[in-house]
Parts: sequence; C-alpha cells; structure tokens
Amino acid sequence: SQPLAFEPEMSVSMQPSAGIIPLSERSFPLTVHLRSAEPEGVHGTVRLKMPAGWRSQPDSAKFLTSAPGQEEAVAFVVTPGTLGEKAYTLTAEATSSVTNRTYAEGYRAVGYAGLTRSNLYSPATYRTSGVDVKVAPHLKVGYLPGTGDDVQRSLENIGVHTTPLTVADVAEGRLAGYDVVVLGVRAYSAHSDLAIG
Repeated sequence: SQPLAFEPEMSVSMQPSAGIIPLSERSFPLTVHLRSAEPEGVHGTVRLKMPAGWRSQPDSAKFLTSAPGQEEAVAFVVTPGTLGEKAYTLTAEATSSVTNRTYAEGYRAVGYAGLTRSNLYSPATYRTSGVDVKVAPHLKVGYLPGTGDDVQRSLENIGVHTTPLTVADVAEGRLAGYDVVVLGVRAYSAHSDLAIG
C-alpha cells in the first residue's frame, strides 16, 4: 500500500530558483511554471511580487491549463529599480479565476526505487543578490556537463558564455582556444571515460 498524496489546485515554481545579478545588469529573465491538478483545468493570472521600485514585463500574465498535470511556463523579464550588493527575494503568485485563491508554493515528487515517493513543497521564490562582477572581454569557456547541475546556466547568469564540450573533445585534447575548461557537478560519475587509469 502507498500513502494517498493530496495535491493543491495549483502548483507554482520559479526557474531558476536562485542566482546572482551583476550590478551592471539592466534586466534578467525569470520563468514561472504552473501546474494544475484540477480535472477541468484552471485559468487565472500570474504576477511577480518584487522589491519596491522593481518592475517586470509583462506586469502580469494570463494562464490556462485544460487537464490535470498539465504545465504552463510564463516568461518574465525583470528590471531592477535599484540594485546593491545585498540579498533580494522575488515571489511568483498565481490567482485562480475558478476559486479566487492565490497560490505561491509548488512541489516536486521526491524519492527513488524502494523508497516511498512523497511531495516536497517549497515557496515559489527566486533568491538573488547583487554582485559586483567583472568578466574579461572575449573570455572563451568550454563546459563539460555533469549530472543535473546548473553550472552552465549560472555562468550565463553572470555574463560568462560557454561552449558545450563532449568527452571526446576532452579525451582527444581538442581544447585549444579556450581560456578555461569547466567540468560540471559529478562529471566523473556522468562520464566514466574521464577517469585516468
């Protein structure tokens, strides 16, 4: 027997959920993911709750799901008002036109074979900090992904553009022209060919 899992009408999450913002950044993208558990779907409005003086484009957006489990992604571009070297939190809020309730939390199923799966709930927030980052012009970075990491996206977040690499690129020494090569999280687990005997 398995425990009965209850799901809210709406699940709301932010992607990414954390990052940094260079002080020179004028705007940055955020995506809100909405998932409905209602048999008939749900529709409503989603917006971002932000620090004073910040704004987003769009200010709010309509969403519509037509079946349980259906997910919709809504893209925003955020423009900070004032940005300093301190922490900020942005929250996504989705208001259902069906129930007139506002949701600002989401969940994901966690567990693995042999372990009872359960839902892990977390607030629909994006935690960030303003950082004084200076990136060398024309920096060439090669990146070999690991397993489920956000390193590449985090580098892009601070203005470091990367070129994806393969194990063959590394093994055959096709690394000329890169200023640095970065290996992702658990890269040796993801690519056993990297191990040197």
